[in-house]
Amino acid sequence: MYVSVCILWYNAAIRLGIATRKPVLAGCRILSPSDITKGCPMPELLCAYAPCGKIFSAVPHRIRAGRRYCSHSCASAAKCLSDSDRFWRHVQRCAHVWPCSQCCWLWQGGKDRQGYGLYHPKTNRQYKNRHSGAHRQSWELTFGPIPLGLFVLHDCPSGDNPACVNPLHLFVGTQQDNMKDAMRKGRIPLGERRVAARLTERQVREIVGRHATGVWTRRALAKAYGVTCGAIQGILYRRTWKHITA
Repeated sequence: MYVSVCILWYNAAIRLGIATRKPVLAGCRILSPSDITKGCPMPELLCAYAPCGKIFSAVPHRIRAGRRYCSHSCASAAKCLSDSDRFWRHVQRCAHVWPCSQCCWLWQGGKDRQGYGLYHPKTNRQYKNRHSGAHRQSWELTFGPIPLGLFVLHDCPSGDNPACVNPLHLFVGTQQDNMKDAMRKGRIPLGERRVAARLTERQVREIVGRHATGVWTRRALAKAYGVTCGAIQGILYRRTWKHITA
């Protein structure tokens, strides 16, 4: 199967003029990927080690294997970079002079499902072998360690942007501040947007209005709307559905 696929690939390559010779077979086996690609134009890459900046060529199977450096010396030097250098090379900054409080600096590395950047520092005692948030790392590199029990929150002028790591768009707050900020930005579903919601906003207003007349009891309202008496009591005492106004 491998031989037939390679032969088909080279037949097409020869017709397009990007291969100069047919593959060499040893019995029923192609000699090697590096031998096959001789004579073919190879893609050019920019060395991932920023101080080098050299453009080099690599065979396709090496690129698929994850080659990013032009030499072993560049690969070793990249591993010896500090956390600060490793972090900021994954950030797309604006062209303005620091400090810039208007533009968002976007994280170009890995992200989670919510869009927050993920970063793995070399020495991370707090998270051990887990990734930490890129925005948390940005705060620590700029302002120092995060106080115990506090969270790093976003306050971008352009709106909610979880991928932003601009230190001037970040601030620390408590868990309560974090939840209020998430609710303000619409990250936490409220009311009928929740999957387990049994009532709608219109029905909640009807429950409050009917109970205010003095005719409907809590038990009657619970039976009419198919919920428990505790759910009705939570609405009337504003323990739940607090965002609904009459």
